[in-house]
Amino acid sequence: WKWKQYLGCLMLVGVATWLAHEPLLISYGEWLSPTTPEPSGDVAVSLAGEERFKQAAKLLTQGKVKAVYSASDISIPLEVDQELLTQITTTYQLSPQQVFWGGKTKNSFEEALALQRTMQKAHLKWQQIVLVSDRYNLRRVKWTFQKVLGSEVTIQTSAIPATSAVADSYWWRHPESRRWVISETYKLIFYWFYYGLFGSQQPLSPRDFANLAIASPQQPVPNFDDELF
Repeated sequence: WKWKQYLGCLMLVGVATWLAHEPLLISYGEWLSPTTPEPSGDVAVSLAGEERFKQAAKLLTQGKVKAVYSASDISIPLEVDQELLTQITTTYQLSPQQVFWGGKTKNSFEEALALQRTMQKAHLKWQQIVLVSDRYNLRRVKWTFQKVLGSEVTIQTSAIPATSAVADSYWWRHPESRRWVISETYKLIFYWFYYGLFGSQQPLSPRDFANLAIASPQQPVPNFDDELF
C-alpha cells in the first residue's frame, strides 16, 4: 500500500501544480512589467527605439513631464546638429529646449551611465524620471537606472503600446511574448550578478559575453540579434 500512497501524493502534487501554474506565470509576467499607472516627473527617458521616443514625446506634449531625453539612437549621431534637431522637434512638435541627447549606447547599463553623465555635465537636477520602454523590459531597466542613479532619484515607468500577444497576461501562449519573457529573465539574472553582485561598471554585450564564455578560439561565436544586454 505504500507505493499507492506515494503515487497518490505525487498525483495530488501534480494536480496542485497544474492548477497553480497559470496564476504563477501571470504574476511573473506582471512582475517583469512594473508599469506606473499615471507616470509623471521631470523628464521622460526614452531607451533605444523610435516607438519609445514617440511615447516619451507624447508624455511631454500631455504635460506629464518637462523634458525628453534619449539615451540611445533613433538613427541619431553622437552630436545632434541644428538641422537634425529641428527635424526631430518639428516631427514630434517639441521645443528644442526640452530635448536632450545622451549619444549612442550599446546596452541598458550604458544608457543609464549616459544619462548620469548628461545630468552631471548639464547640471540637470532631475529627481523624478519616467523610463519609457517595452513592457517586459521595464523590470530590468528600472533596476539598472536605479543602481546607477542612486536612491535620491525616483523612477517611474511607462510601457509603449504593445501587440495583442505581448499585452496578453497569458504570455506563454504566444511566441513573441515568450521570447520577451525568456530573454528578459536571463538578462535580469545576468545584470544582478554582473552589475549587482560583482559591481562591474563595464558594459557587456552578448557577443562580449560569448567571447568570454567560449574557451576554444576555434569555436565560432554564436549569432545574436540586435538586442543587447
